[in-house]
Amino acid sequence: MIAKDCQSKPVGWNKCIVDGTRSSPLDSLGDAHRHGRASLSNGDLMPLHYIYLIVAVAAETIGTTALQASNQFTRVAPTMLVVAAYGVAFYFLGIALKYIPVGIAYALWSGLGIVLIALIGFTVFGQRLDLPAVVGLAMIIGGIVVIQLFSNTATH
Repeated sequence: MIAKDCQSKPVGWNKCIVDGTRSSPLDSLGDAHRHGRASLSNGDLMPLHYIYLIVAVAAETIGTTALQASNQFTRVAPTMLVVAAYGVAFYFLGIALKYIPVGIAYALWSGLGIVLIALIGFTVFGQRLDLPAVVGLAMIIGGIVVIQLFSNTATH
């Protein structure tokens, strides 16, 4: 199975029809998934531990957004989402730590989380960012780029 088949006949967020049968997008990764790599759209392979880290960052971002929406834990649904999302975030961060040094993983996790939460705060909650905040966020992004491009400690 090829991942692009799932794009042409989607059934749900995690299923697609390939040759009349349902399958998961993970099935389309084939040997790449079994060997700890995920196929990118350009055919290159991304280490699966970065996928775990991306899931951790996304879950942490959802949890922090729900934390703001929970109104200091007075609203039940956002509060439950906070607990679930942080559980998912720490679970996948833990898996990523099997392959990525803790300092690098935490720098990427927290840096991306900070930038994403600042953007969500601005767009969803109307929180303003002044020039020093924008410059600081740009420096965080710059630090992530430096780690990824030049560090021998980061796993590639």
